[in-house]
Amino acid sequence: MSPAEALAELAAEAAGDAPNALAEVAGATTIWSVGGKPFAVLSGDTLEFRLDNVVGAAARHTPDTALSARGEDWVAFRPTDLDRYAEDRAQSWFAAAYRRAVT
Repeated sequence: MSPAEALAELAAEAAGDAPNALAEVAGATTIWSVGGKPFAVLSGDTLEFRLDNVVGAAARHTPDTALSARGEDWVAFRPTDLDRYAEDRAQSWFAAAYRRAVT
């Protein structure tokens, strides 16, 4: 399985715990939103999350992350190895981004 496929599978699993999230697919990009507010975007082998300032700042200090071109409150996650730690971060950030979007 390619890194992009593994990340897509992980994101789909995390989305299962986000009952009000809508996924819009446009080509190779999937955007999850709640009430019209996007909170996660998967494009190829990069998964991006819209996080609050504190969580986002901490997230950007972990491996395989960067500030997203989407804005200051977005974190881009492009893991070189989707090990259990990277999976845990992705699932946690997906959940945090979802919670932020619904509040």
